[in-house]
Amino acid sequence: FQAMAADYNLNAKARLSSYSKGMRKQAAFILAMSVMPEYLILDEPIDGLDPLVRRKTWKYIIDDELKGK
Repeated sequence: FQAMAADYNLNAKARLSSYSKGMRKQAAFILAMSVMPEYLILDEPIDGLDPLVRRKTWKYIIDDELKGK
């Protein structure tokens, strides 16, 4: 969690209500990935994110998938 929060430049101690829509989406993604679920169903995981954050998010998704194989 800490590594992903730092990678996304999110303050882990800040209130979610203080984040923008995109930052809240990033925080939700970090929380979902941090629990390391066996299965994770994502509905438009990059909707509302800027291009650099989209690329980073897809990298996390693909890297996690490759680790599972």
